[in-house]
Amino acid sequence: MFLEELTRFLPDHWSPMNLRQKWEMIEVPSYTSEYTYIKSQFQGIGSMGPIYRIQNPVLFTKFYMKTIDYEMRGDTKILTLYHDTVQSNVESIAAFNIDWRYGERFKYGPGVYFSTSSFTAQRRANRELGQHRAMFLVNVLVGRTQVGRSEEFLPDIFNDTVVSPDGETYVKYFDSEYYPTYVQFYTASS
Repeated sequence: MFLEELTRFLPDHWSPMNLRQKWEMIEVPSYTSEYTYIKSQFQGIGSMGPIYRIQNPVLFTKFYMKTIDYEMRGDTKILTLYHDTVQSNVESIAAFNIDWRYGERFKYGPGVYFSTSSFTAQRRANRELGQHRAMFLVNVLVGRTQVGRSEEFLPDIFNDTVVSPDGETYVKYFDSEYYPTYVQFYTASS
């Protein structure tokens, strides 16, 4: 019963899926307008492989419900941002979302770091993790922001997002505030 109710909140462009399967990565066909649009978002990141749409009904519903919560509080926007990682992390992210506990650098506290462009995400990623990379296109819920201060732990009360002084990095602290929509596999140039 609950799984069937869940489908009311899912995006219309998702491929049909067995709702007993927790998540799927659907390869986006290269001849579609969806592919052309998503590929244009991943410019300048190296030798590109396939693009996958991430379909995770439970994660998406959490994000959707959090969006409603934010909208009830006032100013809210959903930004499309980027997160770079190694390819070996992709399945875990598709299944459970991006987890700040696996991060290694926390200039603005223990959160998940997103960039305003794929170029910036790649440039600020940990290069020691190798050339076989994955770039996520992520919907990020943003309400009240504050400019980050070095070695910050969490945003001030009533704020939900920290933004770097240059405006190119957003930091989120709760996993229901972002949803990974697509992932592009690529090989970074040396």
